[in-house]
Amino acid sequence: MNLASSHGRSHSRRTRLRRALAPTVAIGAVMLAAGCHSGAPQHTPVDGGGQTPYERAEAIAQCMRTNGIPSYPDPSSNGAFPASANTNQSSASFQAAVRACDGLPSSGVGNPPF
Repeated sequence: MNLASSHGRSHSRRTRLRRALAPTVAIGAVMLAAGCHSGAPQHTPVDGGGQTPYERAEAIAQCMRTNGIPSYPDPSSNGAFPASANTNQSSASFQAAVRACDGLPSSGVGNPPF
């Protein structure tokens, strides 16, 4: 067996492997970007540096929705949540979402859930 033909077969196997794995990698990347998860609360780390109070509050609202409170309201333009944001705050699902989102920056946010 000559070296050139064995190299060609090796390259061909790598190419086939890449082509076979590409859809799996793409699907995984899409799921990760879409926030698909196992149902367990997710911590959504957000730096907060340079963000406005509204942007911080919006990140909190999104985190609460992602972690079990789908009707969590949007903040007002100044970053404050309406009083209805803390409705059912004693429920287990609300408390689980609060724990999952607790690490998000809330400086300047009015009436955050935590």
